[in-house]
Amino acid sequence: AKHANTPLGHYLALTNEIQWHLGKRSWAVTLFGQNEAGTGLHDSARMGNSACVRLLLDAGCDASARGRSGWTAAQLAMDAGHEEIVEMIQTHIGEAVDDVVPILETTAAAWPETRCIMKDCFEKELPLELQEKVLADLNAEEGENVNARFEAVLEKISASYKVEEAEQKCCD
Repeated sequence: AKHANTPLGHYLALTNEIQWHLGKRSWAVTLFGQNEAGTGLHDSARMGNSACVRLLLDAGCDASARGRSGWTAAQLAMDAGHEEIVEMIQTHIGEAVDDVVPILETTAAAWPETRCIMKDCFEKELPLELQEKVLADLNAEEGENVNARFEAVLEKISASYKVEEAEQKCCD
């Protein structure tokens, strides 16, 4: 949602990112929601393309680069269950596989800031018809208006990450 330039782009990024936070882990959700600032290495690692990962590493790509969500290619590979790619990347940068922090830990730690970005995007970047579309796509029915319904979705995610209400005040 942070780097989208049009209302439709914001809608796609926001909807897919929220679906990811709610536990839907398809490649499309990860691609459109979480890693829009990533690299070819990020995409290859997430998709399990070890030949492409090897080619990119040998060509000198930055194996420590982080996408918008702060994730490395090794984290994306780990999240997708591609252990051989995690090992390949970590060996390339001279670090142990055990040094890779699982995505959910990184995401939970970043959630208060991510939540504020999402709320700001929803309220300021989407016209009402796209706000309604986001909520329909997420089956968000709790709340008396669009902002209350969206807030209920964000609260559900906050609870899953065990983020205290005091940590979420940057939006208010």
